[in-house]
Amino acid sequence: MSGFEILIPLFAAGLALGLLYFRALWMTVCRLTESPRPVRLLMVSFAVRLMLLVLCLYFIMDGYAERLCAAVAGFIVAREICKRLWGTKREQRHLPAEGKSCF
Repeated sequence: MSGFEILIPLFAAGLALGLLYFRALWMTVCRLTESPRPVRLLMVSFAVRLMLLVLCLYFIMDGYAERLCAAVAGFIVAREICKRLWGTKREQRHLPAEGKSCF
C-alpha cells in the first residue's frame, strides 16, 4: 500500500475508537444519577477510557506521526458525529426521566 492508502483504515480505526469512547462516556453520564458514589464512577470511567484510548492510539501509531494524525482525525470526526446523534437542543438539556434508559 502507498502512504495515503494506509491512512484510510487508520482514519476508520480512529473513528471506531472515538465512537466507543464517547458511547462509554454517555453511558457513564447516564449512570451518575443512580450511582451511590458518582465521583468515583466518573473518575474510574475516565481513567479506563483514557488508558484504552492511549494504548490503542500507541499501537495504531506504530512509530509514525502520520498514522497518529489520521487516527486522531477519525477520533475528532467521531466526536462531531456523537454530538449530532446524542446532543440535545437547548430546551432539552436534561437526562432521561427515571425509568427511561439512555441506551
